[in-house]
Amino acid sequence: PPGWNPGYGAGGNDRGQFHGSFNGNEQDFSEFFERMFGRHGRGATHPGGAAAPMRGEDRHAAIELELQDAYHGAERQISLQNARLDAEGRVVPETRTLQINIPKGVKEGQLIRLAGHGGPGFNGGPAGDLLLEVRFRPDPRWQVDGRDVTQRLHVAPWEAALGASVRVTTPDGATVEVTVPAGSGEGRKLRLKGRGIPAAKAPGDLYLRLEIALPGAVTPEQKQAWAHLAQSYPGFNPRAA
Repeated sequence: PPGWNPGYGAGGNDRGQFHGSFNGNEQDFSEFFERMFGRHGRGATHPGGAAAPMRGEDRHAAIELELQDAYHGAERQISLQNARLDAEGRVVPETRTLQINIPKGVKEGQLIRLAGHGGPGFNGGPAGDLLLEVRFRPDPRWQVDGRDVTQRLHVAPWEAALGASVRVTTPDGATVEVTVPAGSGEGRKLRLKGRGIPAAKAPGDLYLRLEIALPGAVTPEQKQAWAHLAQSYPGFNPRAA
């Protein structure tokens, strides 16, 4: 019906909502009923005329998680606003609160199935399932591709030029020692095998993308140091092809 927006929604802020309203005539109600409970919502009948039990339809929603949840697993509480049929066959709103477990190793686009929390069954049939599609909340620190994760790593110019050993905090909260090879340029990626999103057989990798951070030239000593560096490379042209 006009003005009715069907669908579930669930977010990383522990909320999920089903939005809907109904105002209309009998034909509108028939369409509403069909969209809400499926084309077979009124139930099929046996040859003798008795209504046959029918399973409810599966419902879909999106749940937004932090990337760290994929490394450690998590628990989330979501609220669902649904609709059901009362004893007299009328559509009435219903709010349910669910405590769900996010398994370790989930990845973007994966479906978490909550059995029996979808559309209601009919004539004694079982309810459908609720399928939550995992989405990671955008974070400027990381980019996710399947189970692989790319993380920015800022290094000083001399660390990139001469090489260095630096400490890095990975998405799972661990601190690791990483070797930056001498002569590394902006955008170089260092691979940490198996430190992406975990999995039993084939965990992803963590890639550290180098970004060179330039210190300022504020004091006379700092300006002199930059001037001395420039004099040491008289033929260097960063804009040369």
